[in-house]
Amino acid sequence: MAILSAIGMGVGVVGAGMQFMQGSKLKREANDGLAKFRHQELTNLAENLKPSLEAERQVQVAASKQRSAVVDIASGMDASQAMAMASAGLGATADLEMKAFSSTLDKEYEADQVRVQEEQNMRGMVEKRKMEELSSLKAQKMAGMQMQTSAVKDLGGMALGAGMASDKLAASQGIKTSLFGNPG
Repeated sequence: MAILSAIGMGVGVVGAGMQFMQGSKLKREANDGLAKFRHQELTNLAENLKPSLEAERQVQVAASKQRSAVVDIASGMDASQAMAMASAGLGATADLEMKAFSSTLDKEYEADQVRVQEEQNMRGMVEKRKMEELSSLKAQKMAGMQMQTSAVKDLGGMALGAGMASDKLAASQGIKTSLFGNPG
């Protein structure tokens, strides 16, 4: 029976030692990961977004052609007809240009909104990912520390059991044992 106890004790010591080493490895890897942990720099993917203003450019070209046509036509008329024609034609051209300008402003505003939304989305995604990574590293470190603590506790329990078995054996042989030496 004593040989089985010795074998059990040896296996227990080896197991506790391996568990302690695995816990140490986990803890070290987590500490390395925590030391290397850096938040990612945020960049706005929509920062250089440029809306297509081709339609507005074409409207400006058309307005310019319309203005030239009004002036050409008015040049062949008498003064009162030319003034009326130029006034009406240039007014319509100005309205066309204002619509193109307003459309350009609207598109630029929408592009600004997209840039801001992209910035918010990116920040949220990156922060969530980084917090998950950080939580994982902290959990790994805690698991390693728990494995080390458990191994030390198991080893202490085995030592206590071995000591009690040794004391019981000594007591059965009539030998007095004491943790603090022989009394008196």
